[in-house]
Amino acid sequence: MCDQDKERIRYVDFTGQAYSQPQNINISELCNGITVKNLGNTLVLLDDEVLQPGDFKAFGGNRGEVFTGRHNITFTTNGMAVPPAVPAPLAWVTQKFYTTPPPGAKLYLP
Repeated sequence: MCDQDKERIRYVDFTGQAYSQPQNINISELCNGITVKNLGNTLVLLDDEVLQPGDFKAFGGNRGEVFTGRHNITFTTNGMAVPPAVPAPLAWVTQKFYTTPPPGAKLYLP
């Protein structure tokens, strides 16, 4: 069987970044999946979708897909039953992205 008939291995890596101010998420080049977790004590608005403290939202990609959009993060205490005395907004964003294979790595599945 020649290499062209085998499935190509796709190498991935992950990156994580904390956000504590309203802004656009910096999407990695060749991004295939994103997870946003609210680690603070305020509400996180991810593109106007509310994440309570401790909640998360994941966007997974299928094999070979690359995310080309954008996401916005903002923070608020409006609508909370008991707003925190000292707001501490914090969202953790993890991204999975395709990367080049390391030197000498296999390129195809056996």
